Amino acid sequence: MAALKVDPSPATFNLDRSNRDFDEWTFDVFQWNNTFGGHPLTPALLAAMRKHRLLDAGVTPATMARFAQAIEDGYDTGLQYHNRIHAADVVQAVHALLTHRMLHDSVTPLDRFSILIAACVHDFKHPGVNNAFLIATGSDIAVRCACLLTPATYPRARAVDTTTSRCSRACTLRARLS
Repeated sequence: MAALKVDPSPATFNLDRSNRDFDEWTFDVFQWNNTFGGHPLTPALLAAMRKHRLLDAGVTPATMARFAQAIEDGYDTGLQYHNRIHAADVVQAVHALLTHRMLHDSVTPLDRFSILIAACVHDFKHPGVNNAFLIATGSDIAVRCACLLTPATYPRARAVDTTTSRCSRACTLRARLS
């Protein structure tokens, strides 16, 4: 994995400096992408986790940054849509939705954490084409997924593969968030 691209420490990771509209629907993900040098997902996930106070439950910002970067590295930058900019946009949109007053008090910290992680990984390793195309062309993904998963669930399965070695830490985190 590449070196840490985002310094997650509060002193250097200043959300106000980056984009004041992170909580709003007017958020500009393309400006965010430019601000963070083409790596928008990691700072978006860190910002959302901080705003929801989810990094106080035992996952350090550095650990979350390493996880987010591993996922971000799995998004194909050559794709027009299913790329890391789209993933950062989904993380921010979910964050904005979770901050709405109608949801704020009814969603548990574990739910918030799970929803934000799901937003982060939802198109991980996406090939940029639909299931019908993968099946019709006999792609490796369609063949591998034929027995156990559908190609639509492939991104989540790959994200789980990426984090399997961190399972015990995830169980500890779940216990602290419950």
